[in-house]
Amino acid sequence: MSLPTPEDLGRAPVWENYVIAQTAAASRGQIPEHALAVGVEVDGPRLRLRFQLSQVTEKDESDMSDIVSELEGLVGDDVVVESSFQVTAAVTRNKATVAADAARQRISSAVASLKQRVSGPGCSFAGSTERADGGRHRQSDRPGRSRP
Repeated sequence: MSLPTPEDLGRAPVWENYVIAQTAAASRGQIPEHALAVGVEVDGPRLRLRFQLSQVTEKDESDMSDIVSELEGLVGDDVVVESSFQVTAAVTRNKATVAADAARQRISSAVASLKQRVSGPGCSFAGSTERADGGRHRQSDRPGRSRP
């Protein structure tokens, strides 16, 4: 199987949308507990995952590292994946977080559309639950990756 690259999109209609979709897939069930925002910057074959967290624990660092590893596997060897995080009391509004918000909205719309198209007898999706702070997190179907 040939993965899309910025120079050869293959079956991916737009490189940025492909990266956003792969970032969502890599993040499934692994969003750090203290994450306020997660975004991805796309600069051709260089990707930077940006995390904003209220605090950072060892588990949060492990989750961020897992997301980076998963994304690297999904986009292939020709793409460089970097990451950074910022500890903050609230989400700061900068270019990266505005892009993250737009990406989250596109992902939510795509997931809703996909659910409508494939739902039927015998189909189910991993549930999402509301956190006490109003945020959402996905419950993982991976052994040992469940969230409280």
